[in-house]
Amino acid sequence: LHKDLIVNVFPLPGYICRIKPRPDLLGAFAGLLHVDGTANSPTPPSPPFPPPLPGPPPPPSPPPPSMLPHPPPTPPSRPPSPKPPFLPPFPPAPPPGQPPPPPPSLPPPPPSLPFPPSQPPVWLSNPCAGNIRPGGDLSRCVHLAANDLTGAPLIGAKLDFVDARGARFDYADLRFASLQGADLSGASFIGARLDETDLTGVALDGALMVKASLRCSTLTSVHRGSHVNFDSADLYGARMTDSKLLDGSFRQTILSNISVEDSDFARGYFEANNFAGAAFIDSRFGEVSMRFAKLDGVRLDHARMQGSDLTGASLTHGLFTELQLQRGRANGAAFDHSDLNFADFSGASMSRASFRRANLEHSTFASAYLSGSDFANATGLESAVGLKSAIEGVHVSGLDGVVLSNAAINVGSRSQSASFSSISVDCGTTKY
Repeated sequence: LHKDLIVNVFPLPGYICRIKPRPDLLGAFAGLLHVDGTANSPTPPSPPFPPPLPGPPPPPSPPPPSMLPHPPPTPPSRPPSPKPPFLPPFPPAPPPGQPPPPPPSLPPPPPSLPFPPSQPPVWLSNPCAGNIRPGGDLSRCVHLAANDLTGAPLIGAKLDFVDARGARFDYADLRFASLQGADLSGASFIGARLDETDLTGVALDGALMVKASLRCSTLTSVHRGSHVNFDSADLYGARMTDSKLLDGSFRQTILSNISVEDSDFARGYFEANNFAGAAFIDSRFGEVSMRFAKLDGVRLDHARMQGSDLTGASLTHGLFTELQLQRGRANGAAFDHSDLNFADFSGASMSRASFRRANLEHSTFASAYLSGSDFANATGLESAVGLKSAIEGVHVSGLDGVVLSNAAINVGSRSQSASFSSISVDCGTTKY
């Protein structure tokens, strides 16, 4: 029950307020109630309260639930909003007629962390590390096989007769070093420098010489050199004698000014290589691939190239005396201005080959396929076996479309191959 005066609360629409006829309550609601205790509202009056019974007054009844005061709803809790970042005050405007001040410079960046120290080379833990240095003597070291000597400084070092099978010499500096008789089978020399290095009598079976530099190096009596990978290596001015590099790979290898004598390159891969200035004497190239190779000005004296592929190769202005290309392929090859004395092309496929102004004295074309070949202004055709009947106007199988205009007979002389003693090569290296 309310003890204070209630203003602007009653009547509520749709509600009927009944107040007991007590003097204290009737006085509090003066002007709002009728004498019968009914709220002064447009609603119909309710019957008067019954008279009170004699005796003590009953305890007051609790108010209806609708009359109980309700506490205000508690707002949902929210996390405290972050404080706004501190913003420095704006600088004051400059006086009229003065330029504005420059903007404040940014703070310097924090100092960068230093790079972690590089790992020391593995070969420092080798028992022979004391001799792994320029000019060091490792000829008695027995700890090189299958060991890692990547980047080792071995300029002028001595490694004669060492066992270095499977060792890693990648990017090592072996200039002017001596490796005579060393066993380097399966060793890796990727990117290594072996300029003017002595590799006499070494074993190179399965070695990796990819991108290695062997300028003016010596490879004499290399009898165990099969399946060596010389891809992208530099063999400029190298000297090779009495060696066997069978089934080797020479993709994009620099072979300029190389001097080779009595060596065997059977089944090698030399496609599109440049042999400028190279000299090969009494060497064997059986079943090699020299497709589109450039052998202009090359000396191939008594080269045995049976079954080899010279398709599209350029062999102009060269010396190819006693060249043996039996059963080989030279379709589209150019032999212009070359000396082919005593060359043997028996059974070779040489369609669309060019022999313009070539010397073919005593050469042999028996059973060769020469369709579309060009012999214009060639010399020595009368002594060439297999071409005489074509010169006399007799149709011969395999000579359809052969050009023999102005072909000379019994003209030309046999050239002699040059010796290596007349070859001068500048390797471009400096003695350490």
